[in-house]
Amino acid sequence: MAIAWDSMAVPVVVLTKSDLCDDVTSRVLEAQNVAFGIDIIVTTSISAGGYEGIKSYITKGKTFE
Repeated sequence: MAIAWDSMAVPVVVLTKSDLCDDVTSRVLEAQNVAFGIDIIVTTSISAGGYEGIKSYITKGKTFE
């Protein structure tokens, strides 16, 4: 995370395969404890909208050209 901040990037933690987790809330809290102030996104490929939360971070000129 420090390297991302130093490079002027905005780090984001993506927790994938949420459909396989019995306690997503607990995992998000764990991630927040080590990634203070960084957005935590929970995704799954099982449902059609399972990746919607990450789409706002993928923009032309920011994450690809």
